[in-house]
Amino acid sequence: MKLDPAFMSDTNPLFAELKAMPDTAIPENSGRLTIRFWLVILAGVLLSALTGSFIGTVAPVTEENASVSMIVSLYLTVFVIVLTLYYCRKIENRPLRTTGMKRKGMLPQYLGGAAAGFVMFGAAVLLAWRCGALTFEGRTEKLSAGTLTALLIGWLVQGFSEEISFRGWLMISTGTQRGVTEAVTTSSLYFAIAHIGNQGISILSMINLGLFGMFAAFYVLRTGSIWGVAAMHGIWNFAQGNLFGIRVSGMDMPDSVMRFSSEGGSKWLNGGDFGMEGGLCVTAVLAAGILLLCLIPPFRKHTASRPD
Repeated sequence: MKLDPAFMSDTNPLFAELKAMPDTAIPENSGRLTIRFWLVILAGVLLSALTGSFIGTVAPVTEENASVSMIVSLYLTVFVIVLTLYYCRKIENRPLRTTGMKRKGMLPQYLGGAAAGFVMFGAAVLLAWRCGALTFEGRTEKLSAGTLTALLIGWLVQGFSEEISFRGWLMISTGTQRGVTEAVTTSSLYFAIAHIGNQGISILSMINLGLFGMFAAFYVLRTGSIWGVAAMHGIWNFAQGNLFGIRVSGMDMPDSVMRFSSEGGSKWLNGGDFGMEGGLCVTAVLAAGILLLCLIPPFRKHTASRPD
């Protein structure tokens, strides 16, 4: 098996379509694009934080409504989505389909990505548990179906916000002007940097965040769509925090279906205070995922024998 030549190529359709459009306004200078990118992201984060603070003054966070506060914060990442799409459409003059938001095949892409996210994170948990790095403490009873559903939707919104900005905007705009290698490297590096202030951050967690960004970039480049990796990202975080009860990039989850503890286990495997994404079990899963994306031949439909 070998790499599909259209997959990691500057002629990838995601880049080729934009290059063929004469009226786009993507900065040729990578530094200018970088400044614009971080300004938009910071504006979205600031709007989310200010809105969340206002809501918090109306309904202060207590132990009883901690999950509601988490749900609100997840939903407020919609500001990043809106600003990213506005910038791509109005400033860079890009049709939204060039961010990977293509309607054709959207549902199967989304469901496939969701399944991939659950299987991948579940594999990391299983590996850590079998190695003695995680201890299963049992099920919990206080998380209602309604709250769980709201959390699921919230994580899907949050996952989409990061994928549309880092992959749909930054990676594709960079690849159009600077080539696929710089596109993947930049989007993966910036994705890791965006988490540098999180609790429990370490060198290994930064490496894993970069690997996650690389996996996400390869996923988008292979499928030509943002939907699959957006679902994968959201389900990964949802499973981590609200199904298995493990910290999500340093954030402790107030409620979950199950509870796994990393106390007494190797931090090199379970990630310690950062959560599983700071451990070698996630490193192994992401490395395997990247290899699979590179080595499995692309699925191609054979339509020649079908009648019109």
